[in-house]
Amino acid sequence: MLLSLIPQLVFAIPPDQANPGEHAAVVISELNLPDHVYDRVVANHYGAVLDTKPVRLNKNSFKKIWLENEQRYLNADSKALVGQFVNLPLLAGEVIRLNVEKVEMLLEGIDVVTYSGIVDGYPDSRFVFSIEDDVIYGDVKFDQYVYKLHTTEDNNPRQIMSKINPRLMPRDTEDDVSDLDKMVSEIPPEIKSSNGGGNVRVLFLYASNVYNPNVKISTLISNFNWIKNNSQVSSSRFISSAGTKMINNTFTSASMCKNNIVNYYMPNNTNGFETLNVDMSSNYADVAFMILNGPSGHSFCSTDFPLLSGHIGGQVSDIFNSASPYGVVADNYLSGAADYTGVHELGHIFGGHHPDTVTTINQGVINIYKQWQTIMGFYKKNTVCEFIGPTANNCDRLPFFSNPNITYNGDPLGSSNANMGTYLNSSMYSASNWESEPVPPPAAPTSLSVTSGQCYGFNEINWNSSNNATSYQLYRSTHPYFYSPTLVYSGGLTSSFVHVSSSGWYLKVKACNAAGCSGYSNQVFAAYTNYCQ
Repeated sequence: MLLSLIPQLVFAIPPDQANPGEHAAVVISELNLPDHVYDRVVANHYGAVLDTKPVRLNKNSFKKIWLENEQRYLNADSKALVGQFVNLPLLAGEVIRLNVEKVEMLLEGIDVVTYSGIVDGYPDSRFVFSIEDDVIYGDVKFDQYVYKLHTTEDNNPRQIMSKINPRLMPRDTEDDVSDLDKMVSEIPPEIKSSNGGGNVRVLFLYASNVYNPNVKISTLISNFNWIKNNSQVSSSRFISSAGTKMINNTFTSASMCKNNIVNYYMPNNTNGFETLNVDMSSNYADVAFMILNGPSGHSFCSTDFPLLSGHIGGQVSDIFNSASPYGVVADNYLSGAADYTGVHELGHIFGGHHPDTVTTINQGVINIYKQWQTIMGFYKKNTVCEFIGPTANNCDRLPFFSNPNITYNGDPLGSSNANMGTYLNSSMYSASNWESEPVPPPAAPTSLSVTSGQCYGFNEINWNSSNNATSYQLYRSTHPYFYSPTLVYSGGLTSSFVHVSSSGWYLKVKACNAAGCSGYSNQVFAAYTNYCQ
């Protein structure tokens, strides 16, 4: 393989390692889960789980770097290294390499690290997982399946990996708002003022029976911003956390359907949401987004699919309405395991419509002949894109908002009526001004510098802190004029480790807070050395 000829730093497994689990990101147990635990995992995903095994997180794999051409390990700092490979064993014994393209700390004051990128050698793949303490959550979308890293939901929670066929996850058309067909936004929304910066602050709420909410929220933020970037939306438009809060309610009573939650309880501040208006104002939140425990709904909540739970999928209160910026999603429908339903619901809040809506610009699109749809597509009964387990259907939701300037296997992902990517450039700017901003954006960081590790592409990047900054964004480019910059780190630290390619990287950093981000800092060049001291 060509990759074996390129000197690089690789987390985990050396080529001749007898026990690949010893240095992999997770170690898969040879033991199966007890039947009652396995049955519960399957039930939580409505029969879409093909296999499940216990795993344990191996943090040492993030500290030991294998130098392929020198056949030895290098002990590294525990900080994340952008540009590295993390090995991940799958349930059948296959080991894949995860190419870490981005490392983020997305929740202020909470020590959750989110890694994302692709499976090495598979450009259409995607992985994202978040780590908090000894819990890892997220998924790898690879080879038609999703490998989900999560925990069991019982009195003795265990870390597990599940192989999921996303086509078997049922969809509930209750994700529609009551009047989706009305013409809400035919043209890009008017910019309310110069204060909206495109950073939409989301207050994330979660039910008291949702397990490990922080890692789930981090993964959702990462997925939305990644899909938004895929869709050619400006880098200055993104979502961020305005805080997280548990709602003291399990939402398991007969009246706790998604429709009631987003249309009555949240707007009227009742049934656990008594302080919601105050919380949104004090946290400068533009949107409130609720996460439920997926399997705890009631069959009579769902009208079109009466045998399925009322907590399947998600729902929003209204489309692009600053008076009702409320959404809800089941926690097993957040990510790739259910084709990014959480991202879909946020898309509704920002003005996105289903493909059959009588409107313009901001529709989703479905290709019934090629059997794919964009994020704002839907899963309607009696169509080629119907998803209703346990009958699999060959229809995939692609990680793109509609945009006619983007193609998939030669076909455009939009039209004049379906250009949600362009629409988001205006709607997210306006949405970011639903609530006033706390302070102006910070000034750009100063004194960006590089310290070479004298070990192939290993470099440490440092910069000075900026007043009022709550996080920083480090970007890279392979061109001295900084064309097509890519975000590689986001978080509260004023340093990052990177492993650059053999051509080296040009780097700049921004300082950010709730009001938005600064301009770029000075530019530095991180070089590659053809040796390791």
